[in-house]
Amino acid sequence: MRDDVKLTLRKASKGVVVLVFASVAFLFLISWMWWHIVTSTIKYVVADLASQSGISSNLLYGVVIIATIPFFWAIAKYLQGIWLFLRGLANPLRLYKSIYGIIIVVYVGVFFLAMFFVSRDSLAYKYCAATPEGIKFFDDRVKDPVYGVQAEPCTLDQIVEMRRTVHPELGPQRVQVADVRTYAFFEPVTGHPRIWYHKTSAGDYEFFDRMGNDPATGEPLRVIDQQTREDAIRLQDQRAAAPQQAEKQRVELERLATARKAEQQKASNILADKERRASYLLARSLTSKVEFVVSAEMASRAPMDSFAAAVVKNLKSNGKTSSNFVFSPSFITSGEFDMFFDGRGGSDIQEMPLSAMGNNILLARVNTNYVKPGTSSVGLITASIVASFRIISSRDGSVVDGFEIEAVGAGTSEGDAKTAALGHILEKLGQHGY
Repeated sequence: MRDDVKLTLRKASKGVVVLVFASVAFLFLISWMWWHIVTSTIKYVVADLASQSGISSNLLYGVVIIATIPFFWAIAKYLQGIWLFLRGLANPLRLYKSIYGIIIVVYVGVFFLAMFFVSRDSLAYKYCAATPEGIKFFDDRVKDPVYGVQAEPCTLDQIVEMRRTVHPELGPQRVQVADVRTYAFFEPVTGHPRIWYHKTSAGDYEFFDRMGNDPATGEPLRVIDQQTREDAIRLQDQRAAAPQQAEKQRVELERLATARKAEQQKASNILADKERRASYLLARSLTSKVEFVVSAEMASRAPMDSFAAAVVKNLKSNGKTSSNFVFSPSFITSGEFDMFFDGRGGSDIQEMPLSAMGNNILLARVNTNYVKPGTSSVGLITASIVASFRIISSRDGSVVDGFEIEAVGAGTSEGDAKTAALGHILEKLGQHGY
């Protein structure tokens, strides 16, 4: 009898142990399942919200864990006891009859509302339909209810076009670079480029603040590098030097124009001088070279051709050859005679063919001192004449000889008195060897 009792107790104890282990295992299973439900739910909610909104998952984990405390408390209360759990599955409407069930339903609804609001800008997860009214997007792969166009996953171009309607500044923006040499094209810490560029057909650089395509041409922008920076600096230096170069060219052109004008003026002056000198001559050559080319004037710049002819005759009587047919009246009236007489006509003499016509130039300037009635005889008139003579070299215009002769003549008229005085001067001229 005792053995039967012992055997029965032993079996009972084994059953209790098994039951205890089974209960513990069941509790562990329930705990694990509950923990798995909680963590999986939180992960699912966080993953969906993060992917649709772009918000930090760490922030979302913190918010969701705290915000879902009432949700999981309600689930725990609602599913209290296995019998109640099974009863709840059998009667779904019971979920709406319990405060805990209502909390669960509200949280589920809030989740989908939150997904709707945070996913409004998640165009990468949308479906687009290109309709005549423009691009429309949907949350599911459906047909547009108006045009019946099948929605497909939105492409990058469609997303950019839709975003640009909301954000006109979307895409690369022009960057105004005042000085390429000093502009910070690269990050100072990492050295990574901060600027993209497009080079125009004219060779100019256009800079942008981000990657993308050129708004004007649609060509892809290129990221800046050191070689491009150096080329932009070289181009900037060329452009900066262009005004200076243009100014230098302008100055050079003005200099050339001034020089050309000066040359033209010089040529014009040379021609004018040539014509002027030609106007001083009646003859450019003689049948034979003479010793003296003769010209005479009054002090008032009036030609004295008769006195010049008398001087030529006087020279001939003294065995010297001469001619008074070389100079024209304008030689005297223009003042060139005076230039020669004063020894300042060397440049003109060297340019005129005088040395080929005579060895020297004899110039006579006649000045009347006075004309008055005579004192010795009634009716006579006396005249005092001074004749200044210059012998000029026909090669260089230098003064070879110079002297004055004064004489007094008498006559019944002023003209006769002057003629007599000039005759006496010619007589005295021979005394000087002329």
